[in-house]
Formats: sequence, C-alpha cells, structure tokens
Amino acid sequence: ITAAATAGYTFMGWTVVTGTASIATPSALSTTATLTSGNAEVRASFALNTHQLTVTSTAGGTITAPPSSPVTVADGVPTTITAVATAGYTFTGWTVVTGIASIAAPSSLSTTVTLTSGDAAVRANFTLNTYQLTVTSTAGGTITAPASSPVTVNHGVATTITAVATAGYTFTGWTVVSGSGVSIATPSALSTTVTLTGGDAGVRANFIL
Repeated sequence: ITAAATAGYTFMGWTVVTGTASIATPSALSTTATLTSGNAEVRASFALNTHQLTVTSTAGGTITAPPSSPVTVADGVPTTITAVATAGYTFTGWTVVTGIASIAAPSSLSTTVTLTSGDAAVRANFTLNTYQLTVTSTAGGTITAPASSPVTVNHGVATTITAVATAGYTFTGWTVVSGSGVSIATPSALSTTVTLTGGDAGVRANFIL
C-alpha cells in the first residue's frame, strides 16, 4: 500500500478503518498490509501543514490584524494582515522580513499573506511625513533661520525660525500666511520655533517702520 502527500500536507500514518489487518510500518508512506480474517479497510491520514506567521510594524504604525503575533496559520490559506498609520506617518508597504510569503497587495494597509514554505515574518513599513515650510519677512527685516526657504521639515518636529529687524523698524510678530496645522511657539519673539502637522505652510515675520 502506498500513498503520496499533496503539497502542503503531512502524512500522519496508516490506520485500520474496518476489519482486521496488520500494517507492517504504519508510519511509512509505502508499506504492506496483511489480511487474515476477511475483508478490511485501511486509510492513509494526512494533516494540513501549519506555520508561524509573525507580523510587525516599523515606528509610525500599529498592527490590528492578526490581534496577536506570532499566529499559527494553515499552509496555503490566506491570512488577513492589517496595519494602521499613526498621525503624521505614511504607509509605504508590506515587506517579507524572513521566510517565504506571498503578500496579495503589498501596497494596501489591509491585505492577505499566504505561507507555503514554513514560518515567515512580514512587516508594515511607515515613514514620517515631511512638509515644505516657507519663511518670509515684510520690509524692514531679514530671515536668518532657516538659512534658505522653503525648507523641508518633519511632521511634529519644531523648527527654529529667526528674523532680524533692519535699523528703524520694529518687529510686530510672526503670522501664518498659508497652510493649516501650524503652531508658532512664541509669535512675539524674533527667534522661536514653528511646528507643522497639517502639510506645507508659510509663516511671515512682520515689521513696521
């Protein structure tokens, strides 16, 4: 008697289903069965392989599916994986970290992954958003920080802005001229910081004669 395992399955052994039979090596795919007391039926048993799937995320995101990791998954059966971006971060895709895995839609926050060759690990990747900050001045002043404008800044990270008054002019404060989600730490100070959380923005140093 001989049996062959389908891909993704493991042979578990031969068993006698009905009647009386002697199986020489029940754990061997190919063995012999001897009947001495009439008809009998024997069966080859197989089990679907399982693997350990580990799902992680870089900084800037969290995993919501599976609810825990690692998780046991069946060979060849798609498993849902879902990540959520933290505010200020952008999802850049899923990657296979270890093992062999097939990700249905690597660019989607929620997709499926299928394992057919053993344990594997996948990761959701995120990058911190960056914005363009434009810093200008009215007549009567110059900008000394940042050194050039516009400048690329990170989401939620304070950036120093500094203005200097021309002789005869008085600084009246910083104002937001474009964009949203702009926080100026001390609008009345010539040197302060500005933080962007909503996209590109422009701020201006204002002076009067």
